[in-house]
Amino acid sequence: IIDKDVSETYICDYCKKMVIHHKSTSKIKLGHFKHKPNESDCPNQRNGETEYHLKTKYDIYNYIEVNWGNKLKIIEVEKWICNNTIRSDIYLETKKNKIAIEVQTTFLTVSEIKERTVKYTANDIYVLWILPYNYSRFYEYILDLDNKYDWFLINKVRLKEMEIFLYWSYNQHLFFWDLTHKYFDDFICILFNEYKNDDVEFIRDGEEHNYLGKIAKTIKRPIYEINVRFDKMITKDLSQTDVKNRQYKVPSRKLFTYK
Repeated sequence: IIDKDVSETYICDYCKKMVIHHKSTSKIKLGHFKHKPNESDCPNQRNGETEYHLKTKYDIYNYIEVNWGNKLKIIEVEKWICNNTIRSDIYLETKKNKIAIEVQTTFLTVSEIKERTVKYTANDIYVLWILPYNYSRFYEYILDLDNKYDWFLINKVRLKEMEIFLYWSYNQHLFFWDLTHKYFDDFICILFNEYKNDDVEFIRDGEEHNYLGKIAKTIKRPIYEINVRFDKMITKDLSQTDVKNRQYKVPSRKLFTYK
């Protein structure tokens, strides 16, 4: 993020047309660049990007740049890569690897995220998909063994279809970012297991019936949650993965992940 300077001229890195440095006086909105009205159909225009998404990616960028920027060859926000077909939220290069960080505050279709995964892999770029962290989604306030109320990891969480894809991509892990920094200051890694519904036993017409619980298709069980620093993440190459109860496979992929 740079200070606004009315004497400067700024050019779009994609279409090469002039853009305006829009710096709002609001304490909520972040300064950003935008095209002049009706001047360009460039894909670099923000088509409905939310304030939450904008703040999250700059928060992650600042977190990495401040703490590890001097060890990186490149770190940029909203950089066009893969022959100008993908604009990554955050792009960085270490001495050995190229890494893209994607902040997903709205949900992509499986086809869209699969296509991006294939492109990143074809261009030798490791990707980290980040989801927004909501504490109440994973914790519930219940009685403990001493009959006192406390927060405990919830028993089951229903995942969206895009999250199911990422769940299998990252070997049953998902990664999150706490924009509030109330609970975590680094990347959040949550491991999930498959969730099995309870067995059912009942008597009907004088006969006992037993039905074994089934593995849920969209519900997963959180196992543990950990705080992971950027410099503790690793690059990993994974082969194609079958997905249970789905008509698609997770393709071969290059991931920026936790070991």
